[in-house]
Amino acid sequence: MHLKFINEVPDVAKIYPIELSKDVSFPWVNRLRKDYAEKAKAPLYKMMANNHVAKCPGIFHLLRHGWIMRTWSDVAITTNGDGSSFEWRTPHDWPTPFMDWVNHENYSSFMENWPDQSLKHILKFNTGWRVEVPKGYYLLEMAIPYQDDSRFDVMPGVFVHEYGAAAMNPFIRWNVKEGTELIPAGTPLAQYILVPREEVSFSCEQYDPTKHNVGLLDTIKKTKFVSDMGFIRKFFGD
Repeated sequence: MHLKFINEVPDVAKIYPIELSKDVSFPWVNRLRKDYAEKAKAPLYKMMANNHVAKCPGIFHLLRHGWIMRTWSDVAITTNGDGSSFEWRTPHDWPTPFMDWVNHENYSSFMENWPDQSLKHILKFNTGWRVEVPKGYYLLEMAIPYQDDSRFDVMPGVFVHEYGAAAMNPFIRWNVKEGTELIPAGTPLAQYILVPREEVSFSCEQYDPTKHNVGLLDTIKKTKFVSDMGFIRKFFGD
């Protein structure tokens, strides 16, 4: 099985390649881990009820999963407060315009609760990236979770093998109604996760203590001052 990313813009794949998520460093995560490291130096800290986010497995398991696409050019986006008009510019006139958009008449006008501070049009980054997805999988495109940048939201989507070498041009909701904002080259833009295309049975059941080990994880956690996620993953076979 092989997932192939291809970029049509010369040298972009060398300068700003799509990277494994686990290899991408986020400043807020670095600050969080530094804070935890300092607090953990206290003699009794690891014997206290520990709710530090640095120990949350759900956040970091997701952040380390899949791949990250970055922007490969500076782009300045200007809005004037009317929620409709905007301008953008880059330091170079690329053969294909770096940005495009979807008119509000084709999307946001159908929404009853579109955020007032957001541009009515959906913007699109023409990244030059394409992807060939292996058979039997979806490639999920999504906003980077817990992103420390509220200026834009990436709209989710999926790619499948049947699309061929599909263009990866993320759509974004721009959340700055007035002013000029610079998105520097190298800014993490979107996350991609490979998901098996398979039918999965499911059920919704009333809790029955004779059938469901709902309390098993809680019992394991109660045996330690600080949850040992390595032991938990091993116990449940991850």
